[in-house]
Amino acid sequence: MDTSDEPTVEQDAPAAEAPDERDARITELDDRWRRAAADLDNVRKRTARELALVAEGSAPAPRPSSFPSWTG
Repeated sequence: MDTSDEPTVEQDAPAAEAPDERDARITELDDRWRRAAADLDNVRKRTARELALVAEGSAPAPRPSSFPSWTG
């Protein structure tokens, strides 16, 4: 029985990344994760500040003319 046409495990397996490439990818993903977490934290803090201004009444009320008219 000739099995030379059948794929082997080595042929089917994806090539393993070199350790340097893997470490670079891990570093990149860690950086992206930290930046996304920092952006989310900034949005949370900004929203809390804006809500506090509205609650204490020091934020200007939105003018009705600043909203688009959907009634035509």
